[in-house]
Order: sequence, then structure tokens, then C-alpha cells
Amino acid sequence: MFLSRNAVNADEFSRVTLCFFYPFSYDMVHFGHANSLRQAKALGDYLIVGVHTDEEIAKHKGPPVFTEEERYEMVRGIKWVDEVVEGAPYVTTLETLDKYNCDFCVHGGEVECFHVSRFHLL
Repeated sequence: MFLSRNAVNADEFSRVTLCFFYPFSYDMVHFGHANSLRQAKALGDYLIVGVHTDEEIAKHKGPPVFTEEERYEMVRGIKWVDEVVEGAPYVTTLETLDKYNCDFCVHGGEVECFHVSRFHLL
């Protein structure tokens, strides 16, 4: 494992804090979503979950069942989530990780990355 340039300076803290960003639509939240969030939280210290807009979901998957606001609240209610980013971009870039000071991006089955081969994803 490596730490990105976004990791905090270990000299300033007793240990390094790892931040993970997990973008998803979270429409019809179910056990699989909660379980994947539990696993993502176990990887590090702080889990930021990005929830996509209605417009992004409709563009890529069809119209959502729940509204953005309902999805934000559902995700906030999951105990492993430390922070929710409303209107997260559908494609996660390094700029997105930098904006939220995250070291890694976590994904489930559907991976959308800008200019990254599937063979280079961890």
C-alpha cells in the first residue's frame, strides 16, 4: 500500500489518517450498499460518500426512484458514513479526490474513471 501526496504528515499526528471517497447513485439503498460502505470504512479512518444528482443518474441509468434529497438523507443515516458530498460527479477524477482531500477512491461493481484502464484499477 502507498500513501498519496494528500496524506497528512505523520510527524504532526500519532498516526496517518486515510480518507476514502466512495461515489454512487444510492437509489433504492439496500443491504449490498450498506455492506460495501462497511467494507470501505474498514479500509481507512474517514469515509466520504459522494451521491450523484438526479440528472446524472437519469443520464447514465434511467430516472431514479428517490429524489436527490431523499438519497442524501438515506446515506447520511448509514453509520459507516462520515460525510456526504451532494451532487458528486459521475466520473471520479484526481481533481475530485484532491478537492475532498481523499487518498483513495472506492468503487463497487461499476467503475467510471477518467483515462484509466480497468487493468490499472486496484
